[in-house]
Amino acid sequence: MAGVIKCIFFSEFHHISGPIISHQVPDDLPLLKDAFDAVHDLIITKQALYDRLVSVDALGYRIVGSPRSIENKKYPRNAFIFNFVFVFEVNTDTTLFEPVILKLGAAFKTYELESSFLSQEESRSKLQSILCSVFKDFNRCGCCTIPIGMFICVS
Repeated sequence: MAGVIKCIFFSEFHHISGPIISHQVPDDLPLLKDAFDAVHDLIITKQALYDRLVSVDALGYRIVGSPRSIENKKYPRNAFIFNFVFVFEVNTDTTLFEPVILKLGAAFKTYELESSFLSQEESRSKLQSILCSVFKDFNRCGCCTIPIGMFICVS
């Protein structure tokens, strides 16, 4: 299982720029921007796919995420739409990672609802190091613990 995840990124709908990758680990994966541009409509998507697993193959990658949305007037355009996405080689069996991807999205949706973790710059600044830990731990041993106020085990 070592090294099977090629990249993890956090994508969101920016109220001016549209779908963007805000944080990415590692930040130098070749062709990821091209792959994202080709499939961003499935990463930051419409309501029918919220809270579901979405997997798409593009430009040699298998891109798997679970888009989330929180509707609230405090956000620009009255909604915060985001997705934690795992990137694999196109022929990778992602079955073992699918529950993790769903759990990660659900956990961060809860953190956002409880404390605006993803939309407030102070807490959001921790996101890069969290993604780095998830990436390294999963590629090293297949599980991780994310400390955010309390400990969450994602395995």
